[in-house]
Amino acid sequence: MAGNRKAADQALGLIKQLEKAGDLTGKNASVATLLTEQRRRVIVVGTGKDDERNLANYHKALIAAVGAAQNGRPTVPSFA
Repeated sequence: MAGNRKAADQALGLIKQLEKAGDLTGKNASVATLLTEQRRRVIVVGTGKDDERNLANYHKALIAAVGAAQNGRPTVPSFA
């Protein structure tokens, strides 16, 4: 469990760095795949603006997440 917690904490730090750099847009179905120091993948999927969230857009985001999981390659560099 401690390893999972450490990986999650690191991933959240990476996400904050990517947000500050403007690399995460949050647009619906946008995907960023991160690789933690422990070589674990974290997939971040945008779900769009609050007023644009609906079943169809969640479906698109889910398809994007599955595609990223199947691809397996990080899309952004690691900040380790």
